[in-house]
Amino acid sequence: MLEAKLTPCANLMYNWMMGRSEGDRQMKADLQDFQAWTGEYREKAYSECAARTLREREIFSAAAVKAT
Repeated sequence: MLEAKLTPCANLMYNWMMGRSEGDRQMKADLQDFQAWTGEYREKAYSECAARTLREREIFSAAAVKAT
């Protein structure tokens, strides 16, 4: 199972992106949106570790997850 192979932050970002994608394979996500979303319920928002993990495992391309 994919989620079992991801770090907690990458797993959360993966599910966050899938929930926003609406089946669109070309979906792009802004890392700041993800950090703001996680910051609402965590003491410290997740950093770029999630995006890096997803790119390294080739789950999402670098173009799909951008930092602004």
